[in-house]
Amino acid sequence: MLLYGKELLFKGLQNYTMKIKLSCIVLLLCCGIIAQNKMNTIQGIAPNYAGETIEVFAIQDYLTLKEEKLATANIKADSTFQLSFFNDDFQKVKVRANKDYFYIYLQPASNYNIFIEGLPQNNVFHPDGNEVSFFFTDLDTSDVNYKIILFEKELIDFLAVNYTRANRESLAFVNLLKDFKTEISERMQAEACEYFKVYVFYAVAALDNLSFKGNRNKFEKYDFFIKPETVHYNNDRYMEYVLKYYHRYTSEISKQLNQAFYEGVIARSPTQLLNVMGKDYALDNLRLREFVLLKMLRDEYYNGQFPQTNIITILDSLANYGLFETNRAIAARLSDRLLELVPGSQMIDFVLQGPLKQYSKPDFKGKHLYIQFVQRNSSLSQQDIALMRPLYQKYNKYTEFLTVVQKDEELQTPEEQLAFIQSQNIAWPVVFVDPENSFLERCKVKYFPSYLLIDAAGYVVAVPALSPRPNNEYETIEKFLFQIQKVRKRAEEERKRN
Repeated sequence: MLLYGKELLFKGLQNYTMKIKLSCIVLLLCCGIIAQNKMNTIQGIAPNYAGETIEVFAIQDYLTLKEEKLATANIKADSTFQLSFFNDDFQKVKVRANKDYFYIYLQPASNYNIFIEGLPQNNVFHPDGNEVSFFFTDLDTSDVNYKIILFEKELIDFLAVNYTRANRESLAFVNLLKDFKTEISERMQAEACEYFKVYVFYAVAALDNLSFKGNRNKFEKYDFFIKPETVHYNNDRYMEYVLKYYHRYTSEISKQLNQAFYEGVIARSPTQLLNVMGKDYALDNLRLREFVLLKMLRDEYYNGQFPQTNIITILDSLANYGLFETNRAIAARLSDRLLELVPGSQMIDFVLQGPLKQYSKPDFKGKHLYIQFVQRNSSLSQQDIALMRPLYQKYNKYTEFLTVVQKDEELQTPEEQLAFIQSQNIAWPVVFVDPENSFLERCKVKYFPSYLLIDAAGYVVAVPALSPRPNNEYETIEKFLFQIQKVRKRAEEERKRN
């Protein structure tokens, strides 16, 4: 009887264990299905970019405009491409084909078929990349892109017909706009997509910023469009409206608050600054107030009226101890953005690994440094490496050369890296970095090949710098390398004479 009880207990435990395992399997399958339901796919044809890279970037926030890569793929020889990636929210993203780019909106679990024309939208070519034309080849009428395209056309048609000089100078446009807003508002009541509703609301709100008789004053705009709302960080139309409303806001607040704001910056106190700003009528929403503080600090950093080191200290404090998580993340990115490379700034410190040795900033001290950023599978990168060889042979006495290669699956080991260097016949230092390496982002590398020129004292001369390949004005980096050589030779001759 006792033996039977033990056997029964053992079988019970077996059944219980089996139930747990089955539950885990069901849970994993459910998670897989949920993740699958939040996948986006972008596929299509890009005839002008065969053999190049296509990438999708999320806009992390609309204050810093920093980007986060969501997916990357190669455009095949037949010009087709496909990218699939996880996305659980509505958002606007940048799609970059080689250096050129365009924007689309994403909604979860949607597939997009597009044709990339590759022609600049303004018919002006820029060597550093253009916003180019594209179109959807198969777009569902329930998709947010479809809705936004139709709405924007409706908006343009309304203005084309009604925003005339006669209407602006009388009260006619006020009444026409009121009727338009009412009609849109009634229609939006049946709209299920919250992202689109917010988009439409602030696109229509922006019409009040036009110049016409009888439009709302600043406080009325705040009461109606900003005060009742939460902060829609991810909606570009909302952020466009808010950033314009609080543009250079230190000059909009009263003199007393402006002075108190300055004292808060001198004291390096985010708490003091938020308390000061809370006395302004249009900043009673605490989440929005903290966000606007970030914007004000960004604006004043470049204005020159406030100590820049104090602003960076305040941003670092907000990044660690801010009241709202999203604002903390923006503060951290903003601090990085303000300290990033621009002409005249000090080059960041770096330690980069080659197949046989490391290279750091001090290794290139005393000479100009020309840095090239490339990818192994980019035909344009390979062409530029070939163009670098004669420049290196001609100018390496006075300028150091460094090629930074983004790693891929075939460039992981020192042996693979050495084989790549030999295949490209590179005689100057070469290092290899992972795609996620912050060095690429901090050097503003948004496409490949890309270039950076640093002077002998470690200051940035150009970012991005000219390439070895002629731009639209037939300029190459050689004009700088020649001037550097000319100046250094003259200095050597003067030293010899003295």
